Amino acid sequence: LALWLLLSPPLSFGQGARLFKSGPIQITADGAWVWAANQHHDSVSRLNTATNAVDEFTLPNVGSSHSPRGISVREDGGQVWVACHDSDFVYILNGVGSIIGQVELPWGSGPYSIALSRDQSIALVTLHRGDGLAIIDAASLQLSTILEPVFHAPLGIAWLEDGTGAWVTHLFSDEDHSRLTKVDVAGSQPRVQTRIIAFATDPRQSSGL
Repeated sequence: LALWLLLSPPLSFGQGARLFKSGPIQITADGAWVWAANQHHDSVSRLNTATNAVDEFTLPNVGSSHSPRGISVREDGGQVWVACHDSDFVYILNGVGSIIGQVELPWGSGPYSIALSRDQSIALVTLHRGDGLAIIDAASLQLSTILEPVFHAPLGIAWLEDGTGAWVTHLFSDEDHSRLTKVDVAGSQPRVQTRIIAFATDPRQSSGL
């Protein structure tokens, strides 16, 4: 056993495939840090995967709750993007937890999920209450455009492998059909396409637009 341990490669914690999708917990590309949204504490936490030490960073006081739901982390770990459902803000923190920017989205739009594109040039945000999708320029930290309307309650985001667009899920269905929204960002003007996937016994019965 001792010989096996000496000859085995060193263990690596936290490293893995980068999926470029939204979620309340994200890991840096080097596997060194895990960031998590604390919905009921109006804060985000950073965990050091080498020591398991955790730091918590409170979001600014705006007189109401933030309810952070989604996090996206730059590949180099230098920025952490946080979507706040109740306050309609997106906050950008640096890698040590200091706020370096904020984007105010339309009142009542309910930003839920956020995901940086593969080239790190834009952040896509689902507006859960606003039935829209916000695109933020990552260089200027400014809102570029809002794509609307889309189907009700956009929820999660997953970027395509080639980085030309993303798929978005929705919380609600259209009677017997679930919906997925495709966002194309390859051209000069981002656009939306919607596909309907039916819950059919035979997958060949699924329909699309």
